[in-house]
Order: sequence, then C-alpha cells, then structure tokens
Amino acid sequence: STRLGPPRLAAKAAPGRNTPATAPVSQQDADFWAEKKRDITYLLESPWFDVGLSIVILLNAVTIGIEQTLEIHSQDTIVIRIVESCFLVVYMVELGLRFFPKGFACFREAWFRFDFLLVFMGILQSWVIEPINMDSSNFGPLMVLRIARLFRLAKTMRLLSRSQACWMLVRGFMNSANIMFYSFIILFLTLYVFACLACEIITKNTLNSVDVDEVFHTQAEMHWSSLPQIMLTLVRFVCLDNMSEVYKVLVERDPWLSVYFVMLILVVSLVLFHLLGAVIFSSVMEQHL
Repeated sequence: STRLGPPRLAAKAAPGRNTPATAPVSQQDADFWAEKKRDITYLLESPWFDVGLSIVILLNAVTIGIEQTLEIHSQDTIVIRIVESCFLVVYMVELGLRFFPKGFACFREAWFRFDFLLVFMGILQSWVIEPINMDSSNFGPLMVLRIARLFRLAKTMRLLSRSQACWMLVRGFMNSANIMFYSFIILFLTLYVFACLACEIITKNTLNSVDVDEVFHTQAEMHWSSLPQIMLTLVRFVCLDNMSEVYKVLVERDPWLSVYFVMLILVVSLVLFHLLGAVIFSSVMEQHL
C-alpha cells in the first residue's frame, strides 16, 4: 500500500485529466453563470423584447393619463396605482436583467443611468410617499416625481434606435437642440425689438385715448397696453393665429401702422421661421451625408 497508491488517487492527482464529473465545483458554477449571462444578453438584444417593452411603456403612458383624469374628477385611483406598481416591477426586472450580464459597468451607459433614475423616482413616489399619505400638492418638489413618470416615454427613443427611419428622426431632433436654443434667443430678441417699437407707435399713439378714439383705445388696452402683453400678442404673429383680430382695427384707425405690421409679418411670420427651418434641415442632412 505504500508503494502503489490507489488507482483513483493517482488518476485524480494527474494534471489535465479532469472530466466533467470530477471538474471543480467553482468552474462548473462559473460556466453556469456565464451561460446564463449569454442567454440574458441574447434576450435583451431580441427584437421581441424591445417590442414587448415598448408596449409596456405605451400602456403605462395610457394609465398615467387615466389616473390624471380620475384625479381631476376626484375619483378613486387605487386600481390605477396597483397597475402602476406592476409597471414599476416590470421596469425593475428589466433593469436587473440589464445589470446582471455587465454588473456595475452598466452605469457607464447613459441610458442605464437614465432608467435607473426613473425607477428610483418611481419607487420613491409610489412605494414611499403615497403609502404615508403625503400630499404632494403641498410639497412642490415632490410634484416633480409624479411628472417625471412621463419621462418613461423617453425610453422608447432607445428602442427606436433599432429602426433606421425612426432613429434618423430622433437623431435629427437631438442634433438640432443647439440650433433650436439659439433660434429661441433670436426669436425672443426679435419680438422684444418689435414690442419696444409697438410701445412707441401704438401704446403711446395719440389715438390711444378714450376722448380721442374709444375703439382704438379699447383695442390698445386689450393687446398693446404693456411690454409683456405686447410680446404675448406678437406670439400670435409667430403662430399665425388669427392676426387680423389684433391689427385690423388699429390699421383702420391709423393707416401708417400698416407699415409696422407688414414688417412684422414679413420678418417674424415668414422670413425668420422659413430661414430657421432651412438651417435645421441643412443641419440634419449634414449629419447623414
């Protein structure tokens, strides 16, 4: 027994001869979890998973609208809140599936951080604030948690990235963000200049008096009495919203005001917006050429 060891021990000690039956347990566990990670990754990349998640997101958006309607009419929303919790569980499961294959490396992805923030705010609002009967209307910042639920619709942008046509539209919109910001600045400055000019030629007009012209005065008081109100009135020219109601009476009483309104329509309603549309279109085309 001292010269020849047991055959089983000798075979076990020989290197490189492990079989599946005698392989280390840790290696078997590693292979098992690696296979599970591959399966979950395949599931996440499946188009059917994206379709199912999109349906869940759209249904959640519908339930949010139903809940808002019921709250406006002071009706019970307990069923909708239960359904909302079910949606929240689905989002937690989806977040866990995405976390499992990569671990904390998922937090390097902007979409994962965005989804994690939405799920966290959903848990805080649905399972922490509402159970303790805290009235969010009396605590302004908590209203943000309820409004933030609508940002779940933004999750569909990630799903739309698989569709070339839809993603082209979404990408064009995102690439136009800077242009839209500067467009707002230019539009605001343009309206401000025309509003200051309107103060001089309309608000301070000699006809703007009850004793001189009551009709002109009534129209001026309604739409042209102060700078903020004038800028709000000029927004109607931006949107082409029944502009004649604003300027018709004034032009009839003072024909020289037609010069002002013609310049306003040409610059704001026609040239400015057509120019901005052309710039945005050119920017989108450059991104895809």
